Amino acid sequence: MKKQLLILTFTGFLFSGVIPHNPLNAQKTGVSTGLEIPRFVSLRSNKVNLRTGPGRRYPIDWVLVYQNMPVEIISEFKVWRKVRDWQGSIGWVHQSLLSGRRWVIVHHHQILLRADPRPDAAVVAKISKKSLGRLKTCRGPWCRITFSKYTGWTKRSNIWGIYLNESP
Repeated sequence: MKKQLLILTFTGFLFSGVIPHNPLNAQKTGVSTGLEIPRFVSLRSNKVNLRTGPGRRYPIDWVLVYQNMPVEIISEFKVWRKVRDWQGSIGWVHQSLLSGRRWVIVHHHQILLRADPRPDAAVVAKISKKSLGRLKTCRGPWCRITFSKYTGWTKRSNIWGIYLNESP
């Protein structure tokens, strides 16, 4: 009888929504901006302080030194954004130091930039790891990016700064 009551109680919780879903997979909205979280943005400056908390009184943990480097906003508090960089460093940045312009970074190894979104398309350029590129568009698994004076296509899996199911 106790076992049946326990199962019935658990089933009641399950259907009432009391048992929470996994928050890591949840798409939420920023309380300050109303924009989706998480989302990608880029650094507006070539010196951005990554702080341990949302305010100037919090100590600087890291200094990010690449203008246009993509970061992922994972939380918001008033004018502060909690961000993650491509290497996994997390900290708080003032919103004025971020831009909505989309940039990506080559994160694994040297990549081939191709003329068309096909694995057999002509190679436009070889792009080194840690290179920053301006994201233009994506089609399925391929993204069109400009690195300095070269524009071409590469697979999403070669870059960091765009989600697998996102259409910029």
